[in-house]
Amino acid sequence: MLELAQARKDYSKLAEEIEKLKADKKELMVDKAMNEGVKRKVAEMEKFLREVPTEVTEFDDIMVRRYIKEIKIYDDRFQIILKAGIDIDVPRKNTK
Repeated sequence: MLELAQARKDYSKLAEEIEKLKADKKELMVDKAMNEGVKRKVAEMEKFLREVPTEVTEFDDIMVRRYIKEIKIYDDRFQIILKAGIDIDVPRKNTK
C-alpha cells in the first residue's frame, strides 16, 4: 500500500480489502469467544453432572435454574432446552 501511495497510484481497492479483512477478523474473534463460552458452559455442566447422583429422586431447583432454559411438553415427548444451547428429547412413557 505504501508503494502504491508513493507511486501515486490508486490504492482504494487495497484499502477496502484491508478493511474487509479487519471486519472478518473481528467477526471470527467474536465467534471464537462465543464458542469458548459454550464450551465452558458444557464443561461446567459435565462436571456438575459427574458429581451429582445419577438417579434423580427429587426435584432439584438449583440444578433446574442453573442449566435448563425451558421445557416443552408434547404429546409424545418432552424437549429440554439447556442454557448451553443443547436440546434433549425425552420420550414420554405411555400413560394409558
